[in-house]
Amino acid sequence: MANKYLSRKFTLRELILLVVLLVILLIGLYFWLVFYPIQDRQTQLEEDRAELALQIQVAEQREANYDRMSKELEDILKLPENERTFMPKYQNDEALYAQFDVIFAGITNRTITNTGNTLLEDDGIYSRTFTFNFRCDSFDQAKEILIALTHTPYRSLMNGLTISPSNGSVADDSVTVNTTVIFYELA
Repeated sequence: MANKYLSRKFTLRELILLVVLLVILLIGLYFWLVFYPIQDRQTQLEEDRAELALQIQVAEQREANYDRMSKELEDILKLPENERTFMPKYQNDEALYAQFDVIFAGITNRTITNTGNTLLEDDGIYSRTFTFNFRCDSFDQAKEILIALTHTPYRSLMNGLTISPSNGSVADDSVTVNTTVIFYELA
């Protein structure tokens, strides 16, 4: 009986149907075994290329930052020893107040106020703001104190300054000084 079905001749309609099904099967196998794997691999390679491009961009940025920091460090190291400043670790209060005591030695009419402490975003740097109000016997004495405040061994920035003479002339009499200085520390 099995031989009877195998030896049977197909009609033209059945042959066309078998060829169409075979073509559909071959197309399906091509897409499943060749096209989709190649397309997936291409997508993966494009993603890998984009990731590598990003890594190259990050590396170039790091190199630029390194070059800039190296130049800044070279410039700092070229400075005379007494002009170099550094950024201390967080909680440098005692050292700052000790420095202030040295700077303001002999000045009895003074007020030093810590007006704010701020962690600067994403920099890892902490700023400590001090307001100084003091009276000096002369403008030259006030100038020396201001120079000493800006030339401490710690990184700082003078943010505001007001010098008021007591009788209208800074050259003749005592002066009152108000200033704000920001000291920087590593957080």
